[in-house]
Amino acid sequence: MQGDLSRAQTIYRARANRAVNEEDRIEILLDYGRLLAAVGNFPEAIQHWQAVTTQYPNHPRAARALLLAAQLEGAQGHSQQAQELLNQYLSRDRGDSEGERLARDLRAELTKKALQQPSTGQSTPLAP
Repeated sequence: MQGDLSRAQTIYRARANRAVNEEDRIEILLDYGRLLAAVGNFPEAIQHWQAVTTQYPNHPRAARALLLAAQLEGAQGHSQQAQELLNQYLSRDRGDSEGERLARDLRAELTKKALQQPSTGQSTPLAP
């Protein structure tokens, strides 16, 4: 499995390097994070998406990586980390009204879940 993932990473990097513009490159990088998440490599997917936002700090499409990472953190029950990522996402000037709506919906869902559960220090995972 690791060899297949390594090969996929090589292919995605080559595709990103051949992208004709920054928008396409970012989309390919976002897709690689989705692949990591799909195969269950959640920490690496989140780390990858955060790296995309660091590499392209002013690109509206790269900000979507923060939203993807927040959704994955929330699905794993990491509400605090998800909230922090959502705050980062919403603090950027993205020009992405659909992403902003998704972020606000996820924030509301996380807040609702936090209010519903007893204060045990543990989080309840969100449904994917």
